[in-house]
Amino acid sequence: MARAGYEVTLIASVSTGLEEQGVSVVPAGEWSNRYYRFFVTIPRVLVKALKSRASIYHFHDPELLLIAPFLRLTGARVIYDIHEDYTTSIQQKPYIPVVLRKLLASTLGLVEKTASAFCYQVIAERYYRERFPDAVEILNYPILPQRSDGYEKELRHGQEAIFDDQYAWCLYTGNVTLDRGALLHLQLLRVHKRTAIAYIGKCSEDVAEAIFSSAEREDISRERIRIIGIGEHVPRETIDYYTYSRVWLAGVALFPETAHYARKELTKFFEYMAAGLAILSSDFPAWKSVVENNSCGLCVNPSDEQSLASAIDYLLSNPDEAEAMGRNGVLTVSERYNWTIEERKLLDLYKKIADRT
Repeated sequence: MARAGYEVTLIASVSTGLEEQGVSVVPAGEWSNRYYRFFVTIPRVLVKALKSRASIYHFHDPELLLIAPFLRLTGARVIYDIHEDYTTSIQQKPYIPVVLRKLLASTLGLVEKTASAFCYQVIAERYYRERFPDAVEILNYPILPQRSDGYEKELRHGQEAIFDDQYAWCLYTGNVTLDRGALLHLQLLRVHKRTAIAYIGKCSEDVAEAIFSSAEREDISRERIRIIGIGEHVPRETIDYYTYSRVWLAGVALFPETAHYARKELTKFFEYMAAGLAILSSDFPAWKSVVENNSCGLCVNPSDEQSLASAIDYLLSNPDEAEAMGRNGVLTVSERYNWTIEERKLLDLYKKIADRT
């Protein structure tokens, strides 16, 4: 929006403000727990937002729907940007008692839909339209990276000490959690002794310990596992660094089937495509429509050891075909799944709203 000429202020949970790429970052203060965030940070956000005297307010945290009426009283337009399916994600939260999850999910869903009815609505996933039929669809597709061959070769230099080249390395990027298949990805190492796995993304110490303990029980050597991001956030630049640092056997997303993930178009699919990686994912119908329908990779049932082993054998035995999958991914993401296309929709929405203010 700043590049398009709008005056943009970002109110964020940071301790100090700054100016970056034409955006003024205003600190709302960092929060240490959910209660502090709800009772202290949200009121701070409201005060900072009112002080900004903006014509348009745009947010995606559902708790900020509480302050939306106050923003609308100023005459401003408010956009609620739905980035998550909270009715399913809340049912996977380990800190919520199981007996309360469905009740809380249905309650939150009702409140969210009712409160957001007075806002412009944006959805980041196609299937969210079932709950928000009048929303504008602006999908969460990646910005295409600008990489040169020389830079990629430079990244590959010196990586041998981290990744032993006697193994065929698979790549997983993004937050490393149990519900995102942290342990399922170890199946790759169990069914094929030539494979290894690199997790690049924030991973709690408990999950890292679960991964290494499971590997030890299966007699899988730790040298076949690399986790970059134990106990810390991994910046996008670091993820890109490793994604482009070597030739990977595949970009993987072997998730257990849950209502929250089974219908999502994972952003990591399009990031793998942009990097020219063949994809190996779970065989959910929505995922197959992205991966197999575009000839970008293979979809398998991660609990079916034979199917998983066959997929690995195929990629290892047919490097030209795996490379073709990568090329198909690059072509597909450049033509369809990228932010350049979605950005136009966002600009159109802002222009429509601005013309009404």
